Amino acid sequence: MCPSCAFRKTCETWGEPRNRLVSQICAAGPIPFYCHQGVPWGNPLAHALPPRSLAQLAGGKLRLCEGWKQAVASRQWPADGALRRYQRWLAIAALKAADRFHDGAATVRELQRELSPLAQFYRGPRAWQIARMVEKRQ
Repeated sequence: MCPSCAFRKTCETWGEPRNRLVSQICAAGPIPFYCHQGVPWGNPLAHALPPRSLAQLAGGKLRLCEGWKQAVASRQWPADGALRRYQRWLAIAALKAADRFHDGAATVRELQRELSPLAQFYRGPRAWQIARMVEKRQ
C-alpha cells in the first residue's frame, strides 16, 4: 500500500468522504479502484474517464490500488457466477447513487436507500430473495 492509500485508516484519503465511499463500494463490487498517485483525482472529470484515458493522464503509470487488492482478496465471494454478476451490478448502481449524491442531485435518504441493496447482499439475503433478484435481472 502506498503511504496515502484510501484503504489505510491513518491517511487523509481515508477520511475524505467521497473517496472512502467509492473505495468501499469498489471493494464490495469488485470494481477496479486505481491508485491515486499520478492521477489528479481532485478534478471531478477524472472520475468519469475510462481506464485508458486515466492511464494517459497519469503518464502511463496507472495501476490498481494495492489496498483495494487486499480488500478484495480478504472477502469471500459467491461461487455462483450469476450472484457475482448481480453483486457487481449492485455495486455499479451504488457508485451511480454516490455520484448523484456528491453532485447534489440526491439526498442522504436517497443515497441510503440506493446503497441498502448492496449492504443487504453482504448481510446475506435469503436464498429465495437472491433467486428472485437474479430472475429480475435476466
